[in-house]
Amino acid sequence: MQAFCDVLDDCGFVDLGFSGPDFTWHGKRRGELVWERLDRGVANYDWLNQFLAGRVKHFQCFTSDHRSILLALNPNGESHKWNRKPFRFEAMWTSDSGCSNTVSRAWTHQVEGTPMHRAVTKLKWCKKKLKRWSRQHFGNVKNQIQKMKELLWKAEVESIRTGNIQEVDRLKTKLNKLCDKEEQMWHQRSRVQWIK
Repeated sequence: MQAFCDVLDDCGFVDLGFSGPDFTWHGKRRGELVWERLDRGVANYDWLNQFLAGRVKHFQCFTSDHRSILLALNPNGESHKWNRKPFRFEAMWTSDSGCSNTVSRAWTHQVEGTPMHRAVTKLKWCKKKLKRWSRQHFGNVKNQIQKMKELLWKAEVESIRTGNIQEVDRLKTKLNKLCDKEEQMWHQRSRVQWIK
């Protein structure tokens, strides 16, 4: 069994999970009734990216000791719609030191299990931490640009009155940095669309 698990790890396969009854086989071994989930759907990340809605379903079966399973690429019979936005690493995050600190802290998270299980769990942990960091410290760039423009407009009105332009210069510098981040974001997204 360990050799089989090693092959799964080497090929980068992950379990697709399932819906329906917990076990796909039952029988007797050494006089004991045994229930097992023998049949599984596995895939690598390239496949998962192609078939986002792919799901495995276990069916009830009363005439055999094995339950049939079905891999449905489109289980609802309609195009897959995300209930929430899928996670995407934003290239613009790398301009902030908080990103690398968040990744480092997430990656040091201790996990037990096979190398593949540890890697997958750490990636999930990293994703969760990056999403939280982005929401709390990085925020929505478009909203920040809009707020910065409003602050700049008020600062310009104030500088006309007082003759002090320092605040205007400071806000323009911040606004330029935010515009650079937004440009990087759109560059990354346009490249993703072009690749598709």
